Amino acid sequence: MAVTTQFRGGSVPGIRLAGDEVRIHVVLDAVPAGPIAEQVHRAAAAVLAEHGDTRTVLVHIADLELESLPDS
Repeated sequence: MAVTTQFRGGSVPGIRLAGDEVRIHVVLDAVPAGPIAEQVHRAAAAVLAEHGDTRTVLVHIADLELESLPDS
């Protein structure tokens, strides 16, 4: 099931605004994943806070694009 937020005139893939949580699903092409997920979390929480939204933000790493990662 795809995670999408619908609005009049379109949708935003990868974000679900429903209930008490905001869920963000990302596909990464860089590692380490933890710091990137934290940056996504902080950015989303900051935007929500600007609009008075205090919902919990959950970041889910949906996939890694391994072909895009540099060889080690």
